[in-house]
Amino acid sequence: MCRWGCLDNNMIFKCKFCGTNYCKACGRGDFHGVMTDSAVCRVCFQPKCQGERIGGAPEKSTKKAATNKKTVKTDSSKK
Repeated sequence: MCRWGCLDNNMIFKCKFCGTNYCKACGRGDFHGVMTDSAVCRVCFQPKCQGERIGGAPEKSTKKAATNKKTVKTDSSKK
């Protein structure tokens, strides 16, 4: 589920010009109203504004990933 209520959770993008977040599925975002064209930013009116995707399913457990990291110890007393 996106921030604005639609059922898609991986369609949130950021405008590459002004940084406004919006959902490409429902057309809502960090602005009033709904986007009429998904290729034009509702805030800065720049065409082809789709930047990086910021929405997505949350990662599962990071506890396992944290245990797999190896710490590198450096001894600064030996030179």
